[in-house]
Amino acid sequence: AQAVVDALLATIGTDGTLVMPTHASGLSEPSYWQHPPVPESWWPIIREETPAFDPEVTPSRKMGVIVECFRHYPGVRRSGHPQVSFAAIGPNADAITADHSMENPLGEASPLGRLYDLDANILLLGVGHTNNTSLHLAEYRADYSSKEWSRQGAPVLIDGQRRWVTFMEIEGDDGDFDQIGAAYAASGQGRSGRVGNGAATLMTARSLVDFATLWMTEHRT
Repeated sequence: AQAVVDALLATIGTDGTLVMPTHASGLSEPSYWQHPPVPESWWPIIREETPAFDPEVTPSRKMGVIVECFRHYPGVRRSGHPQVSFAAIGPNADAITADHSMENPLGEASPLGRLYDLDANILLLGVGHTNNTSLHLAEYRADYSSKEWSRQGAPVLIDGQRRWVTFMEIEGDDGDFDQIGAAYAASGQGRSGRVGNGAATLMTARSLVDFATLWMTEHRT
């Protein structure tokens, strides 16, 4: 993991900014938990006792060892959303991670929205488009009839005090992300290759999100 992070930092140089999603998906409303669910009698205990999200301490979850290694690097900044934070290092790190909106946390007022504005390069390294977090921004922008929102909750620190807060977020669905990625590649956009034994795909944020927004509007019902 360290070798990969070092290679990415060497590639972008001191003028570049490296960003990775550092989601802590375990900090969530327990009434939605599955695989396994927890008894309803536990819900208030979980809401009262789960440690608050701390950008410096809270580990990422299901994001992989490269991400978990990267968030510990000196100088890395991490956004403050308790579920879908992003970590960044470089000249634009503060601008990308600051003021991460609690509501609609993968929408316009999120690091994804700022990466779109910067027309960042998106690199999938050893994963497919099902893991392409940037496609969630397209979900907020697309107009399709099945779009739904849910009320989530998580523990955060406010003025040094732990509080359970609630917020609205879109019901994301990555079930067609690979299909979107295949259609995007078929349109002649993005570049694919190999890094070691892994498949890699490189694309720009604007071209992908714009393509996916139109695709979802047309195909999701």
